[in-house]
Amino acid sequence: MNAETEKPLPDHKPAFLKRVRIRGYKSIAFCDVTLEPLTILVGHNASGKSNFVEALSFLRDVLNRGLGFAVREHQGIKAILNRCTNDREIRFDLECSLPDTRGVYKTAHYHLTIAAESHNTLRTISEQFSVNGDATTGYERPQGFTIANATGMYDLEGFEHRNLTSIPDHRKAMLAQLIASLRTIVGYNFIPSAYRRPLSKDNGGFLEHDALNITSVVQSIMDNSPKTMNRINRYLRRIAQTVQFSRVQPVGGYEVLVFNIATSPDAAPIEFDASAMSDGTLRAFASLVAAFQTIPEEGSPSFVAIEEPETSLHPAAMHALVDALDEATLRTQILITTHSADLLDCSTIKPENVRVVQMIDGFTWIGPIDEVGKEIIARKLCSLGDLERQNQLNIDEDDLARQREEYTKHEVKPEAVPA
Repeated sequence: MNAETEKPLPDHKPAFLKRVRIRGYKSIAFCDVTLEPLTILVGHNASGKSNFVEALSFLRDVLNRGLGFAVREHQGIKAILNRCTNDREIRFDLECSLPDTRGVYKTAHYHLTIAAESHNTLRTISEQFSVNGDATTGYERPQGFTIANATGMYDLEGFEHRNLTSIPDHRKAMLAQLIASLRTIVGYNFIPSAYRRPLSKDNGGFLEHDALNITSVVQSIMDNSPKTMNRINRYLRRIAQTVQFSRVQPVGGYEVLVFNIATSPDAAPIEFDASAMSDGTLRAFASLVAAFQTIPEEGSPSFVAIEEPETSLHPAAMHALVDALDEATLRTQILITTHSADLLDCSTIKPENVRVVQMIDGFTWIGPIDEVGKEIIARKLCSLGDLERQNQLNIDEDDLARQREEYTKHEVKPEAVPA
């Protein structure tokens, strides 16, 4: 796709992940979270923000490479199971917004449960799919048959050899799109030193979690979507003012990022490679690439999570970065984690964008801002950032009670745990 044929961004795109329920992953004994096109997870260090992002990455890895790979990639069974409960299962229940063949957005439901049979064995218990409770939705097992339960959800089986021939045409595309979208969930925790040095060329694909293929991704964007590169540069100038990305420079068998820096209005800009750039600038640039990336034949990721992108940035630069991420939601759902009060003072961020993450009695809980906080903000007595500075940004108590009650209903008692 070149500049002449590139399609304009839509006026609005609903959140792909509307609601995420996770049970038994690391510190998340249970969470039931609604998400926006732009969602901000706010919480202190070690509250469990990263575990929410990692749980979605784990699900993506299961769908892309299988359960065994996902467990190894995430440091083994012991590392991913919740250590404070007797629950030996990890469960995902997702509500996703997807367009049907007519472009009408509908809610698709996806469920996956896996269980630990021993200290070194996990197996899939169930995988299910439905659209708007439509019991006609089917899925062909590798053996050639489908089974539906009373809720209209159809059990799915087999990650590696999916066969969609038995599904009615009006649902086949939606299931294929759902699986494809879940496979393009990406999470990032950038460490600039990793991509400050020369990098190996990559064969393509989305930006990796550590950005070690950023030169290849940037070159692909420049070649296939110049308008996207212009957007990235426009926001980079707002963030770093005198800095603009220039090109990907081959160095031997490797590649480096090269930037232009304007030293004065009348002088020609000076070129510097990534080794001379600040951590804040490199982290912001990687965040922009992650949010705006588009790959030929694949498009953009369905969901991009970036951990603490504001690190090492001036407050004014943080606000420019949030504005950029908000614009990126016109094509990709964005989630960022933070504990920065300055970032929360960005006018783009509203209370409905924020989910508070708190560690309570060893468990991570995630929910909307409480009504007191919303009222204070609505009356302009304090800003979101002020509440964070005063340690008064709290989870809504009614929502927390609802989640605790639902968790307790299905809590595994000690006597139910196999020897």
